[in-house]
Amino acid sequence: MAKPETCYAIIDAAAEPEVFNLLAEFEPPASCLYSEPVQPEIAELAPYLVEATEDVKNWLNQRETPWGMYVYTQATMRELRQHLRKYLMVMIPGQEKPVFWRFYDPRNVWGILGTFDNWWLHVFLGPITQLKTVLWGEETASRFERERRNYPENAKLGGKLMKFTLSQYDAVNRVFERQFLEQLIYFFVRARSASVSKLENFLLEDWVVTAFRRPARSTQKIQDIYGEMAWRHSQQFARDVFSLCQQHQIEDKHSYQLFCFLLAKHQIYQIEDMPTEWLSQLSGFEGTPSFRVEELVKQQLGFVPDFLFMEK
Repeated sequence: MAKPETCYAIIDAAAEPEVFNLLAEFEPPASCLYSEPVQPEIAELAPYLVEATEDVKNWLNQRETPWGMYVYTQATMRELRQHLRKYLMVMIPGQEKPVFWRFYDPRNVWGILGTFDNWWLHVFLGPITQLKTVLWGEETASRFERERRNYPENAKLGGKLMKFTLSQYDAVNRVFERQFLEQLIYFFVRARSASVSKLENFLLEDWVVTAFRRPARSTQKIQDIYGEMAWRHSQQFARDVFSLCQQHQIEDKHSYQLFCFLLAKHQIYQIEDMPTEWLSQLSGFEGTPSFRVEELVKQQLGFVPDFLFMEK
């Protein structure tokens, strides 16, 4: 007779700081994934393995944060914790020391796992029989039965840490780039539609925060809502904006938010319509790329929106 499965939640305190209230109120079996002793300032940002009782699930269903993911297993909590701890840090090309890997981030986990071959996926999952995320109303789950069917159950990771080859790491970076482009497309298509339709309840300040915080809707859903032509136009513009920012070494999310907010505020949705003086400002030699973006926004709007504050 097969052992019964238990559902656990991996909850990221950095994304869901109220997790400590959850633990105090319902007292479910739980353990920090970091090894003890954990410094208080680290504990506030650490991932926690929590048995997903009905109370825990009901609590998590009310959250609007990318809090983490569910894992199902027949293993004990201790065995699962030991397995998961192997992937808290990984080796990547160009780094002599291991780096933290937030594998439990529901915004990225499916895209990253999609770059793994079947063996890597099987070893990563180990005793996990099912993985599930519930992110902003969208549930994704898989048992990966087809991918795992040819491998023994007790397969283990060779060495102490997972090591990404250059090609594997490049594949992961392409996933992040594709996801970011999808966010840009969705930002522009909705901002442009709201401007054309003159929607009274649409706040650009709120949308620029939401669009860069959440995964974009699927291409099909965007086309169903806004039309294929609107999607294609925004796709080209997003690619042009991304290319322009790369040329000027603009890489951080906050700078992208500011620049996209400025474009939408001035209803600029073609790269050819961008004023030449803006390009001159971005091409200047004074300050860092992020400084030049902030100066451009300040010159054009008279202030610099604090999106970091608005996200809290």
